[in-house]
Amino acid sequence: MSATAVADRPAERLSDGGVPARRAVIRWAVRLLRREWRQQLLILALITIAVGATVVASTVATDTPAPIAGVLGTAQDAASISGTSATINAGITKL
Repeated sequence: MSATAVADRPAERLSDGGVPARRAVIRWAVRLLRREWRQQLLILALITIAVGATVVASTVATDTPAPIAGVLGTAQDAASISGTSATINAGITKL
């Protein structure tokens, strides 16, 4: 029998495993990283390319002006007439 006395005894034990479990998980993660770093780098590159392509495509789609044929058709000139219906009718007959 040992004669050493324990000065501080924890009131209750940790049920989650504490530091040894955390250390084991970190070792496991590092081992997986060493073994499969190429696959992880490939996935990271593919995600980066996909996000970059999405950003570029959305920027191009947003900044591209609408074609003029969608507004005027095949016409080369446009006329804007506003006012009352009598003024509009007079402007149409004048054109």
